[in-house]
Amino acid sequence: MIALMMMLSLLAHTAEPTSAARLLPTINNCVGYSGSYCFRCASLFYPNSAQATACLSISDTNCISSLGRENKCNVCSSNYYISSTGCLPQSTWCSSLNPNTNICLACHAPYILISSTCQVNKSIMCGNYRPVTNTCARCLSGFVFYNGGCSPSSDPNCSYQPIVGGPCTSCVAPYYPEASTLLCTLQNVPNCVTYVANTNTCTVCNTGFYVANGACSAQNVPNCVTHVANANTCSVCNSGFYINCGACSVQNVPNCVTHVANANACSVCSAGLYPNLGQCAAQSVVGCIIFTPNTNYCILCDTGYYAVGGFCLISFRPNCSTYISGANACAVCNTGFYAQTGLCRSQNIANCATYASNTNTCTGCNTPFTLNVGSNQCNP
Repeated sequence: MIALMMMLSLLAHTAEPTSAARLLPTINNCVGYSGSYCFRCASLFYPNSAQATACLSISDTNCISSLGRENKCNVCSSNYYISSTGCLPQSTWCSSLNPNTNICLACHAPYILISSTCQVNKSIMCGNYRPVTNTCARCLSGFVFYNGGCSPSSDPNCSYQPIVGGPCTSCVAPYYPEASTLLCTLQNVPNCVTYVANTNTCTVCNTGFYVANGACSAQNVPNCVTHVANANTCSVCNSGFYINCGACSVQNVPNCVTHVANANACSVCSAGLYPNLGQCAAQSVVGCIIFTPNTNYCILCDTGYYAVGGFCLISFRPNCSTYISGANACAVCNTGFYAQTGLCRSQNIANCATYASNTNTCTGCNTPFTLNVGSNQCNP
């Protein structure tokens, strides 16, 4: 009896299964569940949210297979390819493509394969074709650039017409599209040597002319001998003038006899002056009486001075009263001295009482000595 009651009690406390555990999920087109939510749908369907309760059809109508996790195609139908925005039509110019891509393997005529794409063959009527890039650098005569290729031209001097038979926007040299008619007209600026391509604007004029607003005007700087090429600027002026901001101005250095050619600087000044930084300055060496002409270099100094390196230094010899002019040598010495080789030496004849001025020659001896004139000695 006790055992029976214990069994009944155990059965009463056993948990009943929940309805979610007892029922199978019933979300249409779902192939992968997480609890009661769908995390993966069948191909061409996708979960409607992170905790999906439904599978929606993907929006790309040209899709034939998807991974069932998002609104994104994995494989497109025939003649379409996968792109970042969905299934797009493959190029109609391709005769063969890699499946599910827009990578072309072969093209329909008259297209050619360039870098996996089909492009118009631009070698037709091209005079300078570049096959690697399928570009034409120059069309044959009578043809113009149109959509990257060459087409017949209604204007024999036209190199590019946006519309065949329409106005020309680029002409062959030496023509340009005339603004009002857009017909190719011969470039015709008078005295022009070189034009801006495809315009009637000049960049280089003949000798004697310069570019002004695309035209050629005569060079006309007054007193100019030589102009800068293709400019109204002077490079060499007439005598008596110098270059000043491209024009010719009168040379006008005060006290100048001869100016430096083509400059406002002096090369030869008036007497008593010399060129200094292009101007004429006074010769100014102190003590100088003769300068090298047109310099501040002294070659002869006044008495009491002597010349060294173009300057005059004050003469100085001890016991000297009169100097040789322009030298640091004594001509006349003070009493008791005589000049010898420019120096003053002491008169030194023994027992001599009087000397000839500025010499070491005795003229009278002390008593009781007698002068021997021949030997210039005072004898007992």
